[in-house]
Amino acid sequence: MTMNVSTQRIDELSLNAELQEQLIRLPYRIGLWLSQSDQTGGSESNILEQNALESVILSYGEDVCKSEFTQSVMEKTVLGYEQWDTWAEHIEDVPKECETLIFLLSSDVSTKHLNDFKESLFEIAETVALAYREIEEEDISFLDSLYIRIRILQKKWDAFIKKYDFSLDHVLNISPSEEDALRKLKGVLRI
Repeated sequence: MTMNVSTQRIDELSLNAELQEQLIRLPYRIGLWLSQSDQTGGSESNILEQNALESVILSYGEDVCKSEFTQSVMEKTVLGYEQWDTWAEHIEDVPKECETLIFLLSSDVSTKHLNDFKESLFEIAETVALAYREIEEEDISFLDSLYIRIRILQKKWDAFIKKYDFSLDHVLNISPSEEDALRKLKGVLRI
């Protein structure tokens, strides 16, 4: 069993420079990966999702996050703003990068700080997914409409059972492929 120490800042980690750079890029890359999980919506969708990604990362970098560790990573992600365009290479590798980095962090970062970081990564992805409504009622078939109604009922039931607020926007703005990507991300992050 690995014992977590109370490392609270990215600068205190024993990661080599390449892994530290991967960690700093991860918040941006995770949002971009989610955005590219669904190509419907065209350029309007891409612009809105990119704006949401930039906004959520900048707000994380400027505001006090839940933990000092998450705050230190987000600050460095924001400082790399000029390089964000170059961070888009091999975006399909993001789930594997998450898995590797979370595993490596688990020996240096306290469970509390690591869980906060994982939740923040998921929130970034979810914010991007919510940025654009890919599903418009006039553009869907009867079967798609039926599927959406089933998803709405399922989410309402989940909200009732798990005691959280139901959001119709959450159901309508997150496409099935984005939902699949979020589910995959939850599995990789183990949240």
